[in-house]
Amino acid sequence: MYRLAATIVMLALSACTASSVDNSHYVGSWSNTHPITQGESNTFEISDQYRVNFTRSFSNEAPDQTLVTESDGIRFVSDLAIIELHWATGELAYKIVLSGWSSSERRMIFGTMYLYRDGKVFNGLPVSFTADD
Repeated sequence: MYRLAATIVMLALSACTASSVDNSHYVGSWSNTHPITQGESNTFEISDQYRVNFTRSFSNEAPDQTLVTESDGIRFVSDLAIIELHWATGELAYKIVLSGWSSSERRMIFGTMYLYRDGKVFNGLPVSFTADD
């Protein structure tokens, strides 16, 4: 009985200390918490003007992928951020849909990165990031 009461109190306290992210919480530098695939790392930089710089780095010989979008490449729907990233040719490369939480000690965002080829989605990968600040 004591454990159940302690668990309920801890859940209530954790719910009080963290809140859903809003638009301003996305601003900053982000690093992935768990690689999507072995030997891969992903980073985000989202500026005050919501310019997004996204980099996928690989430990093998594959070159880094760095994609940049201006503020019109990110939109917010309720507590979701939807980011569209395009190759230099203008072709859609990724759509990343994120949500998350923020506390006084930490910010986390997570969601799905959709991969596109010839304008059509062909895969979706889970992603999670923690703020670097």
